[in-house]
Amino acid sequence: MSSLYAKLIAVIEQKITPMAGAIGQQKYVTSIRDGFITALPFMIVGSFLLVFIFPPFSPDTTWGFARAWLQFSLDHRDALMLPFNFSMGVMTLFIAVGIAASLAKHHNLDSLTAGMLSLMSFLLVAAPLKDGQISTAYFSGQGIFTAILVAIYSTELYAFLKHHNITIRLPPEVPAGVARSFEILIPVLAIVLTLHPLNLFIEAQLGMIIPEAIMSLVKPLVAASDTLPAILLSVLVCQVLWFAGIHGALIVTGIMNPFWMTYLFENQQALAAGMVRVTHLYRSALKVAVTQMEILDEEFARLYDHSPIHHIEYRIKTLDSIIDKLHRRGLEVNIDNIYAHIQDLAGIRVICNYLDDIYYLRSLLTRSESYTVLREVD
Repeated sequence: MSSLYAKLIAVIEQKITPMAGAIGQQKYVTSIRDGFITALPFMIVGSFLLVFIFPPFSPDTTWGFARAWLQFSLDHRDALMLPFNFSMGVMTLFIAVGIAASLAKHHNLDSLTAGMLSLMSFLLVAAPLKDGQISTAYFSGQGIFTAILVAIYSTELYAFLKHHNITIRLPPEVPAGVARSFEILIPVLAIVLTLHPLNLFIEAQLGMIIPEAIMSLVKPLVAASDTLPAILLSVLVCQVLWFAGIHGALIVTGIMNPFWMTYLFENQQALAAGMVRVTHLYRSALKVAVTQMEILDEEFARLYDHSPIHHIEYRIKTLDSIIDKLHRRGLEVNIDNIYAHIQDLAGIRVICNYLDDIYYLRSLLTRSESYTVLREVD
């Protein structure tokens, strides 16, 4: 047993520790970590605001204080949601600036300039115009990976041009602020001439812009990160690194934060949009509809000694599926878009024993005041 333990320690010290140390000091990992740390205060404030806007009380509560709080939140919902929309709702803007500013320090570049270049790059590819308005669909969790990539690209391009003296230099007598403005003219032009045509090309070929294409590529990884094995593996790696004397949390979170933050914001966005309440209402309606059909079936069986319904199946879309469908259509996540554009949020499948039973149930449902027939396929 002691021999096995000694071998394990040797592997950790000789193999894992040097590799983990190298990863922990890697400029992109540290920059991504710093970018999320930069955005953290805004995300914390946005998270606390959601607790205030959606207090943990049942809508049916009889407690006077709780009812007053719920009513106040309902009456002033738009005003109360504004700070959330400009903190958590645009967190990718903070992340893009934070990553670029941190990465700029590795190249001895001006952090503010690099942050502004990254912000422009992100808006260039992730803020398309629709009906004369800028879409903010990718300012939240769906745009995290795009923010990371454009921040790294814009900063590295800026560093390449600066280190190769491909820039506009003014005489020393010119004020530093003015000289810096002219210095980044070529990097700005280079970013526009590379990212914008690339975005147009991808949209023409694939029917999606860069953020959407990136999310479709990393979607399996994002889904895998939300599983129990992935969480256990992350915790294990973190503890092994701590055992080896390395700050494991900084390395693991630096790598995994983009995946976890995507789900974090989707959950908060769903709550902010009232989607938890929406799915609850649809689920209640499904149960009522199923119960009515079961009563009809039992009544028919009692009168005619024949049960027209063999069995009933029903399902409701998950929040992840609803959000994903809205994003695929380039729509923001809110109640109005759910009601207007999601026609398959809930569904019931009734399997009948005979063909005549189908027409019998149809006649009952069309005569009922509880249902409205929008479309019929025979």
